[in-house]
Amino acid sequence: MSSAAGVKEKPAECSAGPGPLLVFFGAWRVDLAVCGYSRPAHWKKCPGINGGQAILRKRLAPTALSVLAMTESSSSCHCAESADLVRYLLENSHDPFVALDAGGRIRQANQVFARICGLAREKLSGLSFYSLIHLEDREAGMERLARPGAEQLETSLEHRVAGLSELEIWISWRFIRRPDSGLWYGVGREISERWRELADFARFEASRQDLARAHLEKTRLLKKMEQQAALLELQSRTDDLTGVYNRRYLNHRMRDEIDRAHRYRRPLALAMCDVDHFKQINDSFSHSVGDRSLARIARILSDCVRSVDCVARYGGEEFAMLFPETDGRGAERIAEKVRAGVQSFDWSQISPELKITVSIGVAELGERRNADELLIAADRNLYSAKDAGRNCVMLVQ
Repeated sequence: MSSAAGVKEKPAECSAGPGPLLVFFGAWRVDLAVCGYSRPAHWKKCPGINGGQAILRKRLAPTALSVLAMTESSSSCHCAESADLVRYLLENSHDPFVALDAGGRIRQANQVFARICGLAREKLSGLSFYSLIHLEDREAGMERLARPGAEQLETSLEHRVAGLSELEIWISWRFIRRPDSGLWYGVGREISERWRELADFARFEASRQDLARAHLEKTRLLKKMEQQAALLELQSRTDDLTGVYNRRYLNHRMRDEIDRAHRYRRPLALAMCDVDHFKQINDSFSHSVGDRSLARIARILSDCVRSVDCVARYGGEEFAMLFPETDGRGAERIAEKVRAGVQSFDWSQISPELKITVSIGVAELGERRNADELLIAADRNLYSAKDAGRNCVMLVQ
């Protein structure tokens, strides 16, 4: 093998024994085993220092990885040239390099590492390497470098540079330790962009999860609001004591049914039901018995009518039943079923000796024009039922 200047190179030779595979070129010795190459053909020549030649890898020349692959020649005449080569490689590397003593203090560092740390290079010498590591990552660095195992000759580390910039700077290191001196030689690579991408993804994922949680919370609140709205609507149209519709809903329903009946010329009837002698029930058995009796009567009415009919508490002990698509005779038959159901019920379940009957007045819409006229007619027939002795149904056309 000859150089470009015609200087004959020393043939490649390997060290004996089980140690590293060493190949000599001129004044430098290259540890091929560390670099991952098995023969000189994987290396190329490039101009060296002091007229010599450096043997560097094809794919990464010169880099700080080559520095870790260099070992000092045992011959003292080669020490100066080896040192020059190391300095050359360090200064021309695009990656950070650092040499640490056993205590973690910086013995040597290149300009790339100084630039990343934001410090002058001369200020790095003697500085604790751990002081340049972000506080949250410092313990991991000390665990790997300050307290290595006896047989540990290599380790890796990723950390943020301590508070030198608003943007976090990340470095990934590969350290090799010399057993004889305990020195750590580290080659790094700035990986801030990768971590920023991961951080951006993490923020995106966190935002996505926040939005998902907010959506679930909004859905839960909307469902709760819908339930509350449905409850309020139900409360607005039902009677608290009996559970049937209240007078407000009855008035609204009557207007709609009367308009429909007139428009399509369909029958419609109304029945007014009143509890006989209800004041005596309250006075003799208590208001609690009276309330329970009203609730039971409302249930009997609801059981006797059809699903299309409307049962409402009109006021006090008085109930109204609206029968769409039903004439006066049909409403009278349903009203009689209601009256019989109330009379035959076993009221002793509520209170001993309690007996209850009802009187009912029925009116058909016919030619009556509005709800007031229909109510007046049904109410007049109710009083006729009471005058007839109560516990009866009265229909007067």
